[in-house]
Amino acid sequence: MAEKVDLRLYTASQLKGWLLHGDAVEGLSEVLIDKTRAYALVTNPYVTDDVTIVSSLFVDGKVAAYTYAFPDKMEKPAGRTIYWNTTLYVNPKYEGRGYAYCVIAAICELYGDDYFDLDAADASVENLKYQGLKVEYLPQYILRHKATQSKGLKASLSRAWERLCGVLNSKEKELRRHLAQSDYRLQYVSFVDDEIYAFIKAHAHEDLFLRRRETFDWILQHPFMQEAPLRRRVRRRCRFSSAVSQFRMYGIVIRKQEVMIGFVVLRAMKDEWAVKYIYYDQQAAEDVYLAVAEHLLAEPRQRFCTADKQLHDYVAQYRLYAVEEVYQKSFAYPANFVYDSHLRIQAGEGDNIT
Repeated sequence: MAEKVDLRLYTASQLKGWLLHGDAVEGLSEVLIDKTRAYALVTNPYVTDDVTIVSSLFVDGKVAAYTYAFPDKMEKPAGRTIYWNTTLYVNPKYEGRGYAYCVIAAICELYGDDYFDLDAADASVENLKYQGLKVEYLPQYILRHKATQSKGLKASLSRAWERLCGVLNSKEKELRRHLAQSDYRLQYVSFVDDEIYAFIKAHAHEDLFLRRRETFDWILQHPFMQEAPLRRRVRRRCRFSSAVSQFRMYGIVIRKQEVMIGFVVLRAMKDEWAVKYIYYDQQAAEDVYLAVAEHLLAEPRQRFCTADKQLHDYVAQYRLYAVEEVYQKSFAYPANFVYDSHLRIQAGEGDNIT
């Protein structure tokens, strides 16, 4: 018997009805989209009820593939609304049938020359190229500890040796001395006020994109992820579950003598610190870098990630981490978009906000 294959699109209005009122919409369930992520998408400041959020494909009534998208009205390029892809999944049972291409093609047909993608998997990149998008690769800088995962005496000795080498090579005392001599102050915020956004605009001249103030508020207040200390007990239906054992988004204002010198959006997860957005006065760069480094010192984690090479080099000099890596993140954009490779793309663009 031939399989029944259905391509279904879901709007923000349908997601809201399902989330808030329990409306029965055919195929819409937590297998297709996690409710935390769905709520974050429909609360996007530029989502209207008729905007298509989910593109999905069902085989005999079961979820076979899906992808999501959301709008982003940009301050730069001025007034342009673009649509970012977020998430792509194909049930392993149906891999190789072109279903990923189908769900992406449906979104591309809707949003055409306004459709962008950041940090896609290799297979997804090929699908995006088939849609006519151009692809570039952006460096992301990673510092991490060595991770010896195996068990046994040899592995235990190896880990002990790694720790000893880390202690001997580290310049943590030097970092602590610099911190003791510093006089910056921090302010943690959950929204971006006029002063902060004016500072962001004044220090975003090297950025390819600049998100609006409302978007920064959305990022800080409606993340795709939710901290769940007992994650092992969380029922996981959607492949992209939003429950993680540790998750925090910090909006951080750095001041010196009451003058703002930097603004950072810093994400903390169980094993990683990641700088999602960073804006600063170059003359006060060292204090801003110190403010980030102090977080790494106060709550050590396995990895530190940033798209800012200067920040990476500053942290790396203290040898808090044993390994330096560069990860190449894909950036797919429509053929009519003028891409200036001299401008930077912040690590939090697209769905990399979380």
